[in-house]
Amino acid sequence: MNWKMNGIFLLLIALIVIGGYFSRDTLTGLVTGNSCLSLDGLAQDDCYLEARQCSKISNVQVRDSCVVELAKAKNDVSVCKLVVSEKAQGFCQEQLAIMTNNHDLCSEIDDTYWKDNCNHNLAVNQNEDVYCSLISDNEQRGKCFKTIALATNNPLLCEFLQGNEKDGCFYKIAVALQDTEVCKEISLPFVRDGCRSKVAKASNTAELCKTVIASEIRKSCEEYFLEQK
Repeated sequence: MNWKMNGIFLLLIALIVIGGYFSRDTLTGLVTGNSCLSLDGLAQDDCYLEARQCSKISNVQVRDSCVVELAKAKNDVSVCKLVVSEKAQGFCQEQLAIMTNNHDLCSEIDDTYWKDNCNHNLAVNQNEDVYCSLISDNEQRGKCFKTIALATNNPLLCEFLQGNEKDGCFYKIAVALQDTEVCKEISLPFVRDGCRSKVAKASNTAELCKTVIASEIRKSCEEYFLEQK
């Protein structure tokens, strides 16, 4: 995984640098392709980059990054097909999918990392939990469901989580909805009672303290309301 992350890091750094070129006024600060002919190596690539003549750039990574920025500037996903690297092409397609809020573009991505990112970002942006199920990475898929569950207060989505993450999801939604019925879904008895107590306080309903099983937590809940009088 290290080489993948290093590659992604280098790609993003290149895009930041290139972004500086593409932020210049289109009528000033640009050079003509002909003026680049007298230069060599990286200097020539930088010159073509500034002139936005991506096809003339010899360094593959720089050329791919240039094409990605062109695709974004033109808002045209078809330009991404000119990117050589599969990973860079996936990044390009993911960026266009987000820009256009078009989830259909995610299915066209071959690179698994960027396909997962595309499905995750569009799922969260649109609160479409069905897109989360298309994510292959288990951790990212769980994060996707959790984010939407909490954003929409939908306890059904907590079922896609495991262990403490699952209980924590039910706990937060129960408090947000002020609903002790959601607390019942929590697996740990101590946490379940803590949830009921929290809901009682959040809803300012002293009667709910009676639903707490653990004596110490119930006592604490009842004392809270006595102090409010």
